[in-house]
Amino acid sequence: MAEVSFDELWESFHAYERESPFEVIVRVKKYLKGLDVSAQSRFLDCLVHIGLNGDHLALSILQSEAELKQLQAISEALKNAKMPHASDIEASALRSALIRIIAADKTNSFGELVEKYLLVEDIGLYWPNVPWALWPHNKNLFCKAWLRYVQMKPQREWQDTVIAQAFIGEIEALGALKEFFLKTSSSDWEKLRDAISLHKDASWLTELQKNALLKTLSK
Repeated sequence: MAEVSFDELWESFHAYERESPFEVIVRVKKYLKGLDVSAQSRFLDCLVHIGLNGDHLALSILQSEAELKQLQAISEALKNAKMPHASDIEASALRSALIRIIAADKTNSFGELVEKYLLVEDIGLYWPNVPWALWPHNKNLFCKAWLRYVQMKPQREWQDTVIAQAFIGEIEALGALKEFFLKTSSSDWEKLRDAISLHKDASWLTELQKNALLKTLSK
């Protein structure tokens, strides 16, 4: 039986994605785990190649499966790439996705790039996608990033969006932010608390979650 090329294999995954978009990542990861170590590395290298060209499925897999070799390749690509103009939505989205992959590295080996993106560069449309990749292995940068966001962005721009909604189901992360904000800027905690409070009655919260949320949001 002829060996299937990576391109053919990957196209089959994309075809499956069109039918079952929520199951395809599980299928790719199952396939990856069935390979030997050498084949896994080659497969991940191929994902980096197409991921750097914007393949969203490859980027999704790399966030949890990339190993040091692939993370280093992504890091070098980011260092060598030109900063996308804010109006270049596609390039900005790709940069954010790549930063998110190296931010998810639990060894924090690429902290300089991640910190620059979160704490120095302009806060663009896709910036909010990155900080959650730091939780919980890099709590300090996670908190610093969200403090900067709350300080820099008008509350009215994000309080009614998924940016605020994301916190209501992450009580431990919210508690860490509360502690950090209160030590740094109590007024910024009040802004974050007020924005999140708009979503405290979300229908999908259990009573236990709602009680924990209200306790965290209390003064």
